[in-house]
Amino acid sequence: MKNKIKHYSIKNNFLAIEEEYSNYKDSLITILPVPYEHTTSYGKGTSRGPKAILDASHYVEFFDEELNRELCFEKGNGICSLHPVDFKDKTGKKALGSYL
Repeated sequence: MKNKIKHYSIKNNFLAIEEEYSNYKDSLITILPVPYEHTTSYGKGTSRGPKAILDASHYVEFFDEELNRELCFEKGNGICSLHPVDFKDKTGKKALGSYL
């Protein structure tokens, strides 16, 4: 059985763009959220950073003034947001090794 790459729908993906422009197969860019918080010593909360970035991206302007167009809506320039890495309570090299 093939592993299907899980990606976010419009509600949670980067820029809140439609499936047509955010599916894995047709995207030029892939966002991989990595909520890792093992190395913080003060002010915990870095593990919530990737979700906060995705949420904030829903309010970003699509139009690029330098290129005079909306790149994310051009065929083949999609942006796919994968589900976040789950380290399953592993840290350090074990965490990295379990993902690669």
